[in-house]
Amino acid sequence: MLTPQSLRFEILSPLPIIMKSGVRIEYRLRLFGVPFRWETEITSWEPEERFVDVQRRGPYLLWEHEHRFRGTSEGTLIEDRLRYAVPGEPFEGLISQMFVSRQVTKIFDYRERAMRSFFTVKS
Repeated sequence: MLTPQSLRFEILSPLPIIMKSGVRIEYRLRLFGVPFRWETEITSWEPEERFVDVQRRGPYLLWEHEHRFRGTSEGTLIEDRLRYAVPGEPFEGLISQMFVSRQVTKIFDYRERAMRSFFTVKS
């Protein structure tokens, strides 16, 4: 799993999911202990290069996550680019800085460690 167990991340959409532009995927998870339902749409699908998922329903005002894949001499480099915005006007900047950005950093750090562990060939 590429998400920390503390999030209790669960895919609700029927499996298998055929990845392509326009597909929507429903999830259930917890952020800061609060349960959420989340729906993302794959807005761009370019196999072996990139894909983008955009939140259509969930806790953020904006969530746009681009996954890029680039071949290197050592294998495949995976890059994540994330744009997000949180509710809470006029304090959204403070909320993001104090809570959300730290949580997002922890999630992506976990994801990187999990991918390295899963995909690294050990001799």
